[in-house]
Amino acid sequence: MSWIWCDGSFRQGTLEVSAADRGLCHGLGAFETLLALDGGAVAVDLHFKRLADAVNRLGLVRVDREEAGDAIPELLERCGLAKGRARVRIAVTAGSGDLRELTAGPDGRVWIMAAACPAPPKSLTLATVPYPRNELSPLAGLKAASYAENLIALNFARKKGADEALFLNTCGDVCEAATANLFAIIGGAVVTPTLESGCLPGTARARVLQLADSLGFETSERDLLPGELMRASGVFLTSATRGVVEVAAIDGQVIATAPLTGVLRTGFERESAVRRQVD
Repeated sequence: MSWIWCDGSFRQGTLEVSAADRGLCHGLGAFETLLALDGGAVAVDLHFKRLADAVNRLGLVRVDREEAGDAIPELLERCGLAKGRARVRIAVTAGSGDLRELTAGPDGRVWIMAAACPAPPKSLTLATVPYPRNELSPLAGLKAASYAENLIALNFARKKGADEALFLNTCGDVCEAATANLFAIIGGAVVTPTLESGCLPGTARARVLQLADSLGFETSERDLLPGELMRASGVFLTSATRGVVEVAAIDGQVIATAPLTGVLRTGFERESAVRRQVD
């Protein structure tokens, strides 16, 4: 039976949630997914900072950073995941309350789960989905519990024979993948859409920009047209659990392979080992 951590204590089995919880009924909640290596979560501060922003914007239960962070190593140990790669999910739900107000209910929950995390693939393929990402949405840039849009996009992409979905925004610019940020290597520069495109402010995205800059590569956050991806010398995705993963094809068209992608992937993996949370 699997372990979870919830509101300050470790539990086995299922999590009890009120039938009136607005996270359950209306998707009013937020979450973070972290990579853990050999019992220690990676880039914890970046994840908790982003979660705190979501909590503030959605009026959710406040997350005690120190208490929740300290619970992760023990949870991994209890789940038999103290060695190797694991996926840690921190979730916050609003609890019951007035649907017209963004306020935390008295029964709002904070809980953490952990599961084994497979090694990242060498490459992935993308399919452009017909659903534009609304960069003006109040949920833009939030890792909100209402995740159905992403799942529908993933399902569409997989029916097309691709691994991941590619979102454009309402302006027709490249935004992001369903579960990752996107980068292109153009003219030797590492380019990614701006946050104003509607993409998630990914923790891996921020780390890759910093890594590329530290290695002496030019970086750019700007509007990115779909046609530029096809002409790029390389395209890759970034996410906390997969790191840097090369894009092999978009809508069936093969994308060039760039040695720089491998350099960034290796550097990211090395940095992840350094940024691992330790007791």
